Amino acid sequence: MKPIVLFSAFSGYGGSILSAKYAGLNVVKHYSSEIEESAIKVLQAHSPNTIQVGDIRNLDPADYLDLTHIDGGSPCQCLSFAGLKKGFATKSEIEILTLNHYKQLVSEGFEFEGQSYLFWEFVMFYEGVRDLQIANGIKPLTFLLENVNMTQKWQDVISTALGVRPIMFDAARVWAQSRIRLFWTDIEGVTVPEDKGIKMGDLIPDAVGGVGFRGRKKGGELKYSYPMTQRNDGKSNCLVTSIGSTSKDGSSYGTGFYLTNSGEVKKLTIGQIEILQGLEEGYTNVQGVSNTKRIKMIGNGWCIPVTGHIMSFLKKNKKVLESNKI
Repeated sequence: MKPIVLFSAFSGYGGSILSAKYAGLNVVKHYSSEIEESAIKVLQAHSPNTIQVGDIRNLDPADYLDLTHIDGGSPCQCLSFAGLKKGFATKSEIEILTLNHYKQLVSEGFEFEGQSYLFWEFVMFYEGVRDLQIANGIKPLTFLLENVNMTQKWQDVISTALGVRPIMFDAARVWAQSRIRLFWTDIEGVTVPEDKGIKMGDLIPDAVGGVGFRGRKKGGELKYSYPMTQRNDGKSNCLVTSIGSTSKDGSSYGTGFYLTNSGEVKKLTIGQIEILQGLEEGYTNVQGVSNTKRIKMIGNGWCIPVTGHIMSFLKKNKKVLESNKI
């Protein structure tokens, strides 16, 4: 099997290297670009040979001509339907639609809204490495970029920048969590499999399906109510950066709950959300990493059976499908 030199941007707890292992790839070197100390601690605890290179904004593409694959899940808060919904923009609300425009705004000293603009740093680094590889007669690297479901406008901006349309993949197809994500890649032949029928009860004994308590206001009401919603597909709700909470009066808030066979509603544990992301239970339980940080990085991370499935197509290592090109 051809050796892989892997670069993971916004690495988090190590979703990229875990996905590569899931896919059975032969990774001989792994560069990681991450600035969150807790995530770095978790990744290094499990993959001590990972080369931490720091902030992607400070890297020189010329130092990474050995790469064969780059991937990442760029920050989503400004793109998500549940987030700021401002897209790629400066703090003065100038929208960023192209890489050249981003470079111009950087040169002019503009500040940017949130962290989602870092997508352009991913593109700039990727294109820098790719173009230098081609100029030096090296077969160019492949890429994979993940983000949340978003409006068509911003999907199209990303698609134009990367030259391919996204693949929509719900983790429920291959695992017990409902988690819709978009994946842009030039790996050939990636397909979304049929539902494997994996339910919460297959991973968490006695679990029937996800339960949530989402805040709602009815007409004329001043305060939110938090009615219980229950899934009927046997899957968990999408994991986010908090599990939820239950107050002293017994009221619950959040989406990280599940129903048992006996009809009891329970809150997911950290070990259970690790399992629902395809991690080993206790994977993020590393010295110096708080439970709050663990939950946040799990919620922001990749569901390994999904990205592992996608990266398994790297074994073919061919060009992008013509039907998926822009």
